[in-house]
Amino acid sequence: MHQKHLLNLTIKKLIGEATADELLALDSLVKSHPEDAFFVNTITDWFNTDNETDDRQSELLFKRVKDKITDEPLK
Repeated sequence: MHQKHLLNLTIKKLIGEATADELLALDSLVKSHPEDAFFVNTITDWFNTDNETDDRQSELLFKRVKDKITDEPLK
């Protein structure tokens, strides 16, 4: 269940709609579940990338992130 909350908070942060409390909650989730830092950092890096990447690279990155999320049991 925390993974859906983590995803929602990460998305809100990336689009600039997260409140201060939500940012603190995201930080707390990552500290409580350090394995989720990879997800947050990867999505943030991908979202903030200014470099042009071809579609194949984007698809591979998305697949790796998706696999990381779906391979881990939901908590």
